[in-house]
Amino acid sequence: MPYVLDIEEWGNWGQREKGGVIDEISIFIKEFENKSSKSLMIYTNESGFKKYILGHFDQKKIWICSFNDPPNIGKKWIFWQHSHKGKFDFADGWVDINTFNGNLNEWNKYLKK
Repeated sequence: MPYVLDIEEWGNWGQREKGGVIDEISIFIKEFENKSSKSLMIYTNESGFKKYILGHFDQKKIWICSFNDPPNIGKKWIFWQHSHKGKFDFADGWVDINTFNGNLNEWNKYLKK
């Protein structure tokens, strides 16, 4: 699985300016990728995507959270988190449910990267 930077709009407490948050995201991505030689995927919801990502980090792969129909964010997403309420025998409590945007062959190729 990829390294993922979680961008949560609601987690930015106070009166933080949009530009400042975008600058911090950019600095973090550059530092991480320079030191690790790995690429980051961005996880966010639709409003966070529109506010902080769209037009600023368009080259990044996206893991989008949306509890509506498949998200239409104007960009191909890789993963879609569509529920926080999955139940499985092997897990206590609720688990997130995610969907890969591709077929079985694409999934197998993705895992080999």
